[in-house]
Amino acid sequence: MQQDRQNDLSGQAAAFNNIWRDEAEALGLPAFPVRISWDDTARKWTKRPLTPNGLHDATTDLDALDWSNANGFGIRTGCGVYALDIDDPARTSPPAEWVRRWNVPTGTRIHKTVSGGFHLIYTLPEQYQDLPTRQNIVPGLDARGKGGFIAFGQGYELYDDSDPIELPEAVCREITAGYGGSMKMVGRTAPALPQGTGEAVMRRFERYRQTNITLRDRWAGDMGTKIGDNGHDDRDRSASGLDFSIARLLAMGGFTYDEICHVLRKFPFGKYNNSATPLPLPAAERQVQRAANKAVTAAEEERRVMAGKLLNAEPEINEDEIAAAVARLTS
Repeated sequence: MQQDRQNDLSGQAAAFNNIWRDEAEALGLPAFPVRISWDDTARKWTKRPLTPNGLHDATTDLDALDWSNANGFGIRTGCGVYALDIDDPARTSPPAEWVRRWNVPTGTRIHKTVSGGFHLIYTLPEQYQDLPTRQNIVPGLDARGKGGFIAFGQGYELYDDSDPIELPEAVCREITAGYGGSMKMVGRTAPALPQGTGEAVMRRFERYRQTNITLRDRWAGDMGTKIGDNGHDDRDRSASGLDFSIARLLAMGGFTYDEICHVLRKFPFGKYNNSATPLPLPAAERQVQRAANKAVTAAEEERRVMAGKLLNAEPEINEDEIAAAVARLTS
């Protein structure tokens, strides 16, 4: 069946290549011609750029490119354009559960792919313009950002023609937190607090630190002691362990993600300012964001669990108090 479909694509390519150039122009994003074909050896669809430099030749001047052998076009991601590549769209699949967990908005431009999955296309917040490509966020879900591209052409469908909407910062943080490569950050304090608010955050932190003994100890580099079931101290005394411990206390105290990042950049014993094993700035910034994201996520989950317990809790009935209240009402 795949081979028959491939033959159909090949036979219609010449007639449709001008359509794909026009489709790319209508989209208004930098694009380039591609050849979509079935690879019998790899048993998957391939999307081969038809330009000398691949995705790096993406342009809005589409007449400068050769479309004669194209049966689709590539959309270069990065520089503010991002796509979630969902292979398995079933409601109970890991990608669908991840989308629900992180409240990813789906009212954006969506392409149904030649393999039966979906591309959800977004713009990016200013501080995440270079959000990188990330493979296997969960099984069946990849993200296409800086250094990547997605294809559209014969065999694809326009599932939702809405304009791309902005990917929420919380989702960008989650993608960044699990990214293992090098990411160009926008300045030392990215994502930065609005000008003039950093001092206010630190004043609030100092007040909180004076009333929270555990936070006061952590800020001094003291993780305390916790004896586990094995009879040993189980606490993570590394710089990253201290970062997360402080971030968790701040998250439970109502500090936002950006505020936690700001405080951790001031922490003398954390990864950002670790003089024993100094990290390059982008790596140090990723450690800060990772700790803050993990802490905020954990705090939100704890609040959801607590709210669920309160909603589902059976009210305690004190029969003596009820009897006394009835007696008062009937006396």
